[in-house]
Amino acid sequence: MKKIVSLFVAALSALLLFSSCGNSSSVDYSLAQRYFVKNSAEGRVPGTISSQALFDEWFGAAAVMGQGGQPTEIDFSRECVIPIDLGTTDTESEIEVVSVETPSKGKITVSYRVKEGEKVSYTMRPCALVVVDKEYAGYDLELRVVE
Repeated sequence: MKKIVSLFVAALSALLLFSSCGNSSSVDYSLAQRYFVKNSAEGRVPGTISSQALFDEWFGAAAVMGQGGQPTEIDFSRECVIPIDLGTTDTESEIEVVSVETPSKGKITVSYRVKEGEKVSYTMRPCALVVVDKEYAGYDLELRVVE
């Protein structure tokens, strides 16, 4: 009986060890709401923003009346922001973050999908702001569009 239990434990340990090899680790994140890319911002938004000053260069707050109408507070002493910027478009577009993972040491991957709607008579600059722990600020960033 002891041999069977020992073999079972060894097999289970080996299975767990091999199943974790090469897998990505999920990263806790949240989405910042009620911000927009400023009209004065030219070019592409930086890949990772880790200071309030840099954030304020690129983004403005869009508060509205009512409960939940204030922009999400971001604590740049503990957090950084990974913007997903689609650029200027005349098509209604919604960004849905699918996952944030670290596939290898020093690399972070944000996977997202874009849901496109109808063409409109004006232009907009759709973006999503992914907030993660500041430890990821120096990581190599990959933004990946998924279907």
